[in-house]
Amino acid sequence: MAALDRVLELNFKSEAIKNCEDEEQLLSDGYDWALPRAFQEERHVDKVEGRENTPQCWRMKERMKTVSVALVMCLNVGVDPPGVVKMQPCARLECWVDPLSMSAQKALESIGANLQKQYERWQPRARYKQSLDPTVDEVKKLCTSLRRNAKDERVLFHYNGHGVPQPTTNGEIWVFNRNYTQYIPLSCNIKIYDLQTWMGSPSIYVYDCSNAGLIVKSFHQFAEQHQKEYDEMLAKSPALSNCPPPNFTGCIQLAACGETQSLPMNPDLPADLFTACLTTPIKTALRWFVLQNKDKLLPNITQEMVEKIPGQLNDRRTMLGELNWIFTAITDTIAWNILPRHLFQRLFRQDLLVASLFRNFLLAERIMRTYDCSPVSSPKLPPTYKHPMWNAWDLALDLCLAQLPQIIEDMKEHPTSPVPPGNGNGGNGNTATSSVADVANGSPHTPSPFFEEQLTAFQVWLTFGNDPERAPPEQLPIVLQVLLSQVHRVRALELLGRFLDLGWLTVNLALSVGIFPYVLKLLQSSAKELRPLLVFIWAKILAVDHTCQSDLVRDGSHKYFIAMIGDTTLPFEHRTMAIFVLANIVRNFRSGQQAVLQANAIAVCLEALDESDAELRRWVCICLGLTWAEFPSARWCGVRDSAHEKIYNILEDPNPEVRAAAVFALGTFINSSNERSEHSNSIDHSIAMTIISKLGTEEASPLVRMEITVALHNFVLAFENNFITIEQQQIAAQELKMASPAGGNSMRRISSHAKMRLLANANPLATVTGAETHNMNHDSMRRVASSSSLSSLLIAFSPLSAAGSVGGIYGKVWATITTYEKDPYHGVALLARTVLQNIRIKAKEAMKINGGNKLSLSLANSSISSTGSGGPSVSISSVASTPIKSNTGTVTSGSGARRTPSPDPTGSGDITKSTSSFQPLIGTKYIEWCWDRFARPSAPGSVVLGTPLTCCPSTTYVDPHDPIQHTRDWRYVRNSGIRRECFRRPKAFPGKIDEQMFSSRSLHSSHGSSPSSAASSPSFNFSLHSAPSLVRLHDYEKLVVASEGSVFSLYDLTDTSRLICKSDNSSDSRITAIDWINAHDESLIIIGTDDGSVRVWKPDLESGKPRLITAWNALSDLGLINKSSKSYGLHLKWDLEGEKVLASGDTKIVRTWDIKTELRKGDYPTGFDCPVTSIDMHRCEPQLAVLGMEEGAVRLIDFRLPPAECGVVTWREFGDGWIVGATLRYDRTVVAGNANGRVRFFDLRSKSPTKTCETGTDITALAIHPHLPYFAGGCLNHSVNVYGFMGQSAFQANAIRDSLFITGRMGAVTSLHFHPYKSILATADSCSVNVYKTRGLLTL
Repeated sequence: MAALDRVLELNFKSEAIKNCEDEEQLLSDGYDWALPRAFQEERHVDKVEGRENTPQCWRMKERMKTVSVALVMCLNVGVDPPGVVKMQPCARLECWVDPLSMSAQKALESIGANLQKQYERWQPRARYKQSLDPTVDEVKKLCTSLRRNAKDERVLFHYNGHGVPQPTTNGEIWVFNRNYTQYIPLSCNIKIYDLQTWMGSPSIYVYDCSNAGLIVKSFHQFAEQHQKEYDEMLAKSPALSNCPPPNFTGCIQLAACGETQSLPMNPDLPADLFTACLTTPIKTALRWFVLQNKDKLLPNITQEMVEKIPGQLNDRRTMLGELNWIFTAITDTIAWNILPRHLFQRLFRQDLLVASLFRNFLLAERIMRTYDCSPVSSPKLPPTYKHPMWNAWDLALDLCLAQLPQIIEDMKEHPTSPVPPGNGNGGNGNTATSSVADVANGSPHTPSPFFEEQLTAFQVWLTFGNDPERAPPEQLPIVLQVLLSQVHRVRALELLGRFLDLGWLTVNLALSVGIFPYVLKLLQSSAKELRPLLVFIWAKILAVDHTCQSDLVRDGSHKYFIAMIGDTTLPFEHRTMAIFVLANIVRNFRSGQQAVLQANAIAVCLEALDESDAELRRWVCICLGLTWAEFPSARWCGVRDSAHEKIYNILEDPNPEVRAAAVFALGTFINSSNERSEHSNSIDHSIAMTIISKLGTEEASPLVRMEITVALHNFVLAFENNFITIEQQQIAAQELKMASPAGGNSMRRISSHAKMRLLANANPLATVTGAETHNMNHDSMRRVASSSSLSSLLIAFSPLSAAGSVGGIYGKVWATITTYEKDPYHGVALLARTVLQNIRIKAKEAMKINGGNKLSLSLANSSISSTGSGGPSVSISSVASTPIKSNTGTVTSGSGARRTPSPDPTGSGDITKSTSSFQPLIGTKYIEWCWDRFARPSAPGSVVLGTPLTCCPSTTYVDPHDPIQHTRDWRYVRNSGIRRECFRRPKAFPGKIDEQMFSSRSLHSSHGSSPSSAASSPSFNFSLHSAPSLVRLHDYEKLVVASEGSVFSLYDLTDTSRLICKSDNSSDSRITAIDWINAHDESLIIIGTDDGSVRVWKPDLESGKPRLITAWNALSDLGLINKSSKSYGLHLKWDLEGEKVLASGDTKIVRTWDIKTELRKGDYPTGFDCPVTSIDMHRCEPQLAVLGMEEGAVRLIDFRLPPAECGVVTWREFGDGWIVGATLRYDRTVVAGNANGRVRFFDLRSKSPTKTCETGTDITALAIHPHLPYFAGGCLNHSVNVYGFMGQSAFQANAIRDSLFITGRMGAVTSLHFHPYKSILATADSCSVNVYKTRGLLTL
């Protein structure tokens, strides 16, 4: 009665109420939406490896600066040059100076001074030299001196030839003689050749004269001549190869007009219009705009009023400064959208002066083309004068000039506070008041809406997402300019963050346009509202291009992000991204590690380990692991803060990715020690043992197991000699086993005394732990009196148990890695095998060196010594003392080159042995995969710069327009219809199941009558080694999966000639359990084998090649139990709603695995000393499971109770036969049957069966329908009997004996399975897989 009382304590609801609730829930359309989808995390869907996102070359290899400027003015004021006819009136202004308003010499000096000031606006730190009406010698002296002082920097040569003849067709430019009596061409015979020689490279040339295009043409000709002469010189004298080659082709040239064009002479424009555009663009643009639009503007706008525009060019708050700001943004935008990326980088980002000149050159092209002049440049630029952005510039000027009359009128009304006008010379005008001052004086300046409108246009572009077919947004350079404004900065940063969030391509675009210096400078801001925006932007940048880490360290910006990590008032997402940025700073960058260590980042990160956010914990572990990776100073700082002990708690984290990060951090902690002190050894031993004890048998995630293998591999390399000794002992044990009497008479005989001596010498290692050494006295050993005792010792040292029998730290680590060598997940097994093979090779080489093939001799001569409580320092007299040739080809004592001993940074403990530095043998792509997640676009609809952020994977936004979503919606509607049909069945018995609808025999025969012809078919791989053993119908799809030994096959029920896929699950194990996962959605197949392994496969219905999603060892101690002579293998039951897997079989427990956390949830004893033959559960009671036992009993266990009390009731009404099947049905009844054909029905609240059925024949397989009144048994006479039950009676409905497709009886029945919602039965026998249905059932 105790068991029955336990059942009554479960407080079941009434059966009628619960059945009604179940039906209503199953029939609802939202039931499938509420179900979880297992194994759908990114680590399951994608490969855990990073992408090779090669960043573009946005960073200039070398920054250049124009340090010297030569201003050569050949004006000869008052004298017109020959060949030039000037119509009156004509253009006279030179650098905005009227040369006829003063004396010739004064005018020349004023023009030269003004030109220098205009250039100083763009490059104030350059060295300027004027040469006014110079001679040839003066030009030569000027150029050579500037080049000498500039060294490898750029020199600018500005030539104004308005007072000399036009350049000749040979490209000659003109200067004067000393007495100004004649014009002398430079290099009369050599032409521009001499000028190139004097100026050298790199240089930039500005030609403001008529026919200036001739100079550009001749320049290229002479550059080729220089190169040709250099090549000829090298051919004659190879010793001169050290001389640098000429590089005149890389020089930059700007010419005012083409080869046959003359400069415009409009009297309303300056004579040096080209120079005015290059040096005073705003003033020139305003003057030209007024001239072009005089009839369209307000009639009172004049040139004199334009001169009175208030403000200063370098003050963006004033009208003039705002116009200059807009002009810079527009010209940058035009250049970025038209020029190739490499040319844009060279001309607009390498040199500030060059960038300014080329921005202004775009204006010069637009203005001078209206006067039939086409400016020329080298390198040549595509036409830009018709770009649509010029319309935006005209609008900005129009809006500005519309305010000008009122502003001038207000200035007149306030004579006490005059607003001085600005000029276009940049920095030469008087100080202007800002718009704030204008408002105070009654002359308000309305800011231009240009930037706000451009941000809106950029936002519109972002709303359409990241379509690869679309061109990049043309407003991107403008967005960067807006970052300079405090008014629009927050909005600009938010839009920029959304742009960067579109992927690594957009990050490269932003970097190429010049985002980097802007966002780097903003890190100096203390504004709190910018922190989430900046950390998001920097996370996106560093996820694509980690080379920016050096810039952050150089500017001390890492402290900005460390402060964010420690600020607990910030959201978890912001702190997570700050840690990600910090991890980038320390990743493979020693300067970053040192800077972060000095900033006390380790202590700050350790404080964040206790936070509740999984992403934050994961990145804290990764950051810590990268901080002390191969950096001993950081390791000892972590030791002082007990970092490794704090990370121990994270090993039990429910998130597998967090656990993997924690193992990674502990693994690099081991790898970062360059010495072997007692303190260091004890820490490493503690880490290894903690990892094994917490995760060794608890871990289902292959991601974590791979990191465990890498971490333990670091431990193996650090204590390599110890593991070489373990391997030598295993070799010796194998040799002893081969030499034992059980090995046969052909084995060489070894005396008992020799065997005992060998075991005695091997035993010291067996008891070595991290804190003790066991020394064994050979003479004190008791004598072995019998061969049986000796055999028991030999068995203890068998190769399979040698590592485990060693005991202590090294034996447990070795045993763990050996276990992982046979891991069901290939990635884990490959890593472990690599480590073991490395040690095995070195062990064999060492033993051969010391004793040839006498392996036991080398082991017997080995000895172990210990340094004390800190852990043993191995000294192997005949093995480790002998140099071992490493796999790199060098001879070392261990692996790799030895490190230089260093003192203990903690100041405690003595260095007993300096370890050899080692190169890791294995590694994973987990860190690269984590990095790649930040480089990807966020989920559609997520709030990029709000909460939650894109880095948080918990965003559950559903795109209603996603085709996958439409497919899922259709699938769920179909599922609910199938369930609704099942529960709205008629009360009468559904009918016989005897109509065959599928047979795999027809599939086999369609490919030929012989196995060879079937095997040759591309769509079918005939299996000869095994017959079908298990079969499972899909809940909703028209699919059936069957197993054949170690192979599983997936069949299409609608096409009898189609085998979807056939794959070998494991070549060395037998499939004993198979089921569907996520049957309501994209389904997976879970398979259990008799070695205790579980594998989850994703079938590909198109290619027919399933992909392994995950695998783990569900029951490592699976094996024969006591007197049981039959192996039942592994039995599995998948619980979808609870996201757990129940595993049992040839064991005395039921183990539950939590699939969401991928951890072992608990072990529940079966209460029997026999195997479990079947296991089942139902969603009606998710906390209960029904077990069928080999002893003929059925046991009900409750997972809500403690393991010792979980068995609530046991039914033993079956006799001696083992339980073939036991099922918990939807109505909370248990139906079970044994091998003798006895089928019993039980109520959960009753101890006695409520219904019985004697089939009268022994059965080999049993299936009970979970919802319809059916059960079926496979008989020994190669037939299947289908039974029905209504009320208190059970009856045989029909028998299935033949195949309708192929004449002949079916084989021995091995498995049966009912469709959960249809009257359909699948059978597997020794010949085929067949599916039957009731007559009249048309479709699935």
